[in-house]
Amino acid sequence: MVGEIDLAKSEFSNSRSDKQLFETPVLIVGAGPAGQMAALMLSYQGIASTIVERRIERSSAPKAHAVNGRTLEICATHGVDIDRIYELATPAEQGGFVQFMSTLSGVAFGHLPYERQDDAVREFTPYPLANISQPNFERELSNAVDQRPDISVLHGFTCTAIQQDETGVTASIDGKGSSAPLQVRCRYLLAADGASSRIRGMLDISMEGPEALQHFMAIHFHADLSTCVKNNPGILYFLMDPEVSATMIAFDHSDNWVLMHSCTEEEQDTALFDAARCTTLIQRAIGMQVTDIRVRNVNPWTMSSQVAEHYRSGRVFLVGDAAHRFPPTGGLGLNTGIGDVQNITWKIAAVERGWAGESLLDTYQTERKPVAEVNSAQSLNNAMKMFELFAYLYGNDPENAAERFNQAKREGSGSIALQQAIEAQRPHFDSLRLQLGYSYDEVDQRNELSEAVNISEYEPSFKVGKSLPHVWVNNNYQRVSLLQILPVDRFAMIAFSDHSEWQSALEQLNLPIYLLADGDSFMGVAAAWSDAPELADVSALLIRPDRHIAAVFAMTNESKLERLRGALTAVLFNSSLESAQEYV
Repeated sequence: MVGEIDLAKSEFSNSRSDKQLFETPVLIVGAGPAGQMAALMLSYQGIASTIVERRIERSSAPKAHAVNGRTLEICATHGVDIDRIYELATPAEQGGFVQFMSTLSGVAFGHLPYERQDDAVREFTPYPLANISQPNFERELSNAVDQRPDISVLHGFTCTAIQQDETGVTASIDGKGSSAPLQVRCRYLLAADGASSRIRGMLDISMEGPEALQHFMAIHFHADLSTCVKNNPGILYFLMDPEVSATMIAFDHSDNWVLMHSCTEEEQDTALFDAARCTTLIQRAIGMQVTDIRVRNVNPWTMSSQVAEHYRSGRVFLVGDAAHRFPPTGGLGLNTGIGDVQNITWKIAAVERGWAGESLLDTYQTERKPVAEVNSAQSLNNAMKMFELFAYLYGNDPENAAERFNQAKREGSGSIALQQAIEAQRPHFDSLRLQLGYSYDEVDQRNELSEAVNISEYEPSFKVGKSLPHVWVNNNYQRVSLLQILPVDRFAMIAFSDHSEWQSALEQLNLPIYLLADGDSFMGVAAAWSDAPELADVSALLIRPDRHIAAVFAMTNESKLERLRGALTAVLFNSSLESAQEYV
């Protein structure tokens, strides 16, 4: 139930003691993608929040770049400018491929498409994947955050301690230059403070899985390499020359690049990578002289494949990289973090508004941890499959590796065995099933760990736990995705039959549920889904605020009210739905 903190605002208060406290319903530690999206989602649920971020200025390092369709669907319904994201993203004609080459200007062994960036994917999502550097993506999230008066952002502050009790969390945050820590009182704390999460350490939550698979130095530089790659456009370049053995990420062919240089743990020292050495490494990777190379920054990075043992400790929840660390192979890390906050924010709102029992918050871990485990396993599998390609190019005898690689260069893309080794990497760059098809059903989650699952094949499903499939509908004479019509601050019901009976049942429940009936507020769903076997005898679907299917109601003569009440009681862990508070 609602505590003494006003859910709609954050403010200073002297009411509890002679020591001034800053009160906020939800404190979010970390202003990366997961932290900012959490604040936006809470705001759309009517819950105020405060973000504390240790950095004063946003990092310029590009870091993540793949923002998939599911993440863009979520962004679009929470005030983020999707058109602007596509404007800032690498054009699909540049970023639509992954290239396997000796050096950037050398022999091209082959290429694969990079994810679904064409219009064909709009059958499954209204938004093809966007390749946008993380700083640019974060900036667009910040623009949306700035439009929400119930979100406060404190830059230059670090959370140094937390204490919990039955009604909330008290956090100490230190500001750069401040004389004393600021005490922040909140109902809940979301730890979005990254892979090295300080909050996770305070809670003594361990990570499960390999901590250090490989070490890199990420060298961010500016150079116009558009001429060099004009015949081999791509977003990722795997450079196989043994003297290079690196990956280059092209955020903008004419300006913005990152070289991922493999190194040992001992070499992960920025002092060892001055501008001169970085330029030499970059030139070697390019394979030709380029005169204007400007090194921007260098950052150590360690590849891990880990998931937190626990996602919750009392009123503190781990989200994003604080909860999981994946190899970059698959581009799943940032997007999994957005899914985390979509899941936990509506549940916090449901509990605080009185429609759900507190046990609903436990389902955050049971639903999201298996998704992270599947994504972690797949990312690790992607990384391991690259060794099959290395084995072909270098052979199994280190002494003859150079000779074997030179033979592969002479064969080039004409080698059938090499093309098979490259084709084996396809799931690495086409994981639509993982992006759109994950489920919160326990049985489905276990099945997703099977090696037999083809992660490139996504089939829309109407099973409980799955995300409601996208479909184009006519809404007020405009063609939009059904996902854009559904409200984000309440449950929805899609009625295929017995509309008036479902309406009557909804009116008798004191819960915010939005009824959509084909032919009423929108048109096209019944026709679009007419051949879906799972809907053959279905009267209605109950949809959660995060778009996942909560219940499927078959056509029967049983009481609509009792069936609806039973489903909601189970989903919300609330045996007394009459106590819920309506809100808009």
